Amino acid sequence: MNLLPKSRAFWMILIAGFIVRLAAAYVAPHPGIADSNHYYNLGRNLAEGRGFVIDYIWNYHNPPETVTHPIDYWMPLPALPPALMLTFFPDNLFAALIPSVLIGTLLAALTYAIAAAMKLDEQIRLLAMLGVVFLPEFVLNSARTDTTLLYIMFIGISCISFYKGLMDHPYWLLLAGIAAGLAHLSRQDAIIIAPAFVLALVIHWRFNDQPLPFRWLWLIPVGWVLTLAPWMWRNHQLYGVLLPSGASRTLFMTSFIDQFTYGRDLTFDHYLAWGMPNIVANWITMALANVKTMYTVLGIGLPITALIGLGGLIWKKEKNRWLMQILPICIVLGLFAFYSFVTPFHTQGGSFKKSYLLLIPFLSVVGAWAIWTFIQPKQIA
Repeated sequence: MNLLPKSRAFWMILIAGFIVRLAAAYVAPHPGIADSNHYYNLGRNLAEGRGFVIDYIWNYHNPPETVTHPIDYWMPLPALPPALMLTFFPDNLFAALIPSVLIGTLLAALTYAIAAAMKLDEQIRLLAMLGVVFLPEFVLNSARTDTTLLYIMFIGISCISFYKGLMDHPYWLLLAGIAAGLAHLSRQDAIIIAPAFVLALVIHWRFNDQPLPFRWLWLIPVGWVLTLAPWMWRNHQLYGVLLPSGASRTLFMTSFIDQFTYGRDLTFDHYLAWGMPNIVANWITMALANVKTMYTVLGIGLPITALIGLGGLIWKKEKNRWLMQILPICIVLGLFAFYSFVTPFHTQGGSFKKSYLLLIPFLSVVGAWAIWTFIQPKQIA
């Protein structure tokens, strides 16, 4: 299946998106706050040859012996693109933001590829691109050294590859695993992709008309583990664990400030001592906040067209097309449960919002299909 563009309009949309993002990066006064600032500083240290170390204490989950210490909470990948640019242009914010500009622009191409994998017409592919190319959240994140854009890109590639691995040729499943691993190296919550793969596979098994390549599914975990292996080896050498050693303590926070409090014993007993009424009330509050985020982030039009599109694909029995949406939807459902009931205080820091944005390219595609299918093209013109 050819995922490459067939019209000059594709390149015109990309160029327009690039110019807007380049302008935003040019006037950016700083690389962003919190996570974004962390990755800029880490990228600068990498560019100076100091490795994955930071010169400040961000939390006390695993109290370091010195202020300057190896990172033990954040994932490493988002620091690498700005580090590459800062190697050639030291302390140059605009240069550090160029990778974000490029990745943000390519999210429109990712949207095109999703539509192409669904075998939609060229007009629908281009309309879907227009739905994301100037989206404020994507443009703003293109002027930050943050995790969001890399995460969306690699999740999208993994979802496309998973779909094509089941529908076309199983060798795509290896790429699905590698891309999932790269997403995991971008954000810790990408671990949710693992159960999402399983759930999506069950749904494909139930509704897919063609036999699934079960004997090739091992390619997914192999690609994932091989991608993570160098980072897991580094963590094991430093801390005796495979994944970041401080993150597990966030499961037992009873306040967002717990991660900035020295000496507090964040254990399951500490969590239970907070009391079930407080725990359940917090679950409900954060779940409602996440429901609000799921709608408000999308604006007014996209949720409506996306719901019409998903309903229309099912109604018209476009099975091979709505199956493309299954894996990203499973991932978002997993993220919703994770940030509502497992680590609810991270919702206050915007973690669910950042990860939820992964769904937008897929929703834009089904929304574009709905517009093109249920509204006469002449009316659009």
